[in-house]
Amino acid sequence: MLEHVTETNAKTFGRLERRFDAVDRRFEMIDRRFEAIDCRFEAIERRLDSIIHEHRADFRWLIGAMTAGFGALLGVMAHGFHWF
Repeated sequence: MLEHVTETNAKTFGRLERRFDAVDRRFEMIDRRFEAIDCRFEAIERRLDSIIHEHRADFRWLIGAMTAGFGALLGVMAHGFHWF
């Protein structure tokens, strides 16, 4: 009787071990997928940082051009109204 129980338990433990191995492989696969996703997010973050930097430079250029244009307009108005 004990031999039968021991055999049954050994078979059961073998099945459980194979199932746990399968679960471990699945978790490893999921980990690899998350690592790939992390790499993609890092690439996206780098691209967004470069875009933000470009936009800031464009905005500064735009503010400079608007200030220069406004200054030129004031100069023309001052000359036209004989303030100078």
